[in-house]
Formats: sequence, C-alpha cells, structure tokens
Amino acid sequence: MAPAKIGKVTARADGEELHPPVPVGEGFAIPAEFNVTASVIGPVELEVSIVVQVSDGRACARRVCVGSEAEGGVNAIVQRATPIREVVAAGVAAALWRVEFLSENRTKLTPADHREDPAARATILRLVGYLDEVPEFQS
Repeated sequence: MAPAKIGKVTARADGEELHPPVPVGEGFAIPAEFNVTASVIGPVELEVSIVVQVSDGRACARRVCVGSEAEGGVNAIVQRATPIREVVAAGVAAALWRVEFLSENRTKLTPADHREDPAARATILRLVGYLDEVPEFQS
C-alpha cells in the first residue's frame, strides 16, 4: 500500500471540558487536550479523528476514530496503513501557540509557524517524540 498523504487538518480544544494550555518548550503552549480531525488521502480516502492529550512533555493519542466512505470500509489493512503518528504531529503543529509575556498580567498567544521557526519545529518533534520531521498538511 502506498504511503498516505495528509490533507486538511484542524485542531480544536473544545468539548464538555476545556483544558487550559500547558507550557511546552521555550516560549510555547498547547492545550492539555484537544481534538484533531484530518483527511488522509491514499488508496482509500479516510477521515481520521484523534483526541490528543499532552502531559509530561508528550502528546499522546487517547482516542482514534477512522472512517471511510469507500466500498470496503475500514478493514485491518486500512487501519494498519493509517498514519496516526503523522496526524498527531500535524495536530500538534496546528494547536501550538507562541507565548509572549507583555506585562505581569498580559500574555499574547499567536499561532506558532513550524515552517518558519526552527524552535517551533523542535518543540513539535519533542512533543511527538517519534518522527524526524513535521509532516506537510493543509490547515
């Protein structure tokens, strides 16, 4: 089976309980828990939804759902070929914020750009812990 390509990725910190951001790396923050939704394009087009939890400096997939409109559905071969690690990394990249302290009680959060900022890229790879580079995706 050919390697899958990650399409559009969204990361949202929502649900019944909002989790506060946790500091990660030097000058970055990320929600303690968030949902990642990604389209994965390969031999079969998939919709992947993952609940990611960040604790102790690591981002872990806590719940994974894989769906497909294809005739054969999601079988064992498709499940094994689903790039869970890459989707988690893309979600971390989409959810990561650069933190700037403006004053004692004012903080500015801006989306971190891993394409332009080597420190953001290093933080993502440290959080995910098992990839050599951040996968390309659409946001």
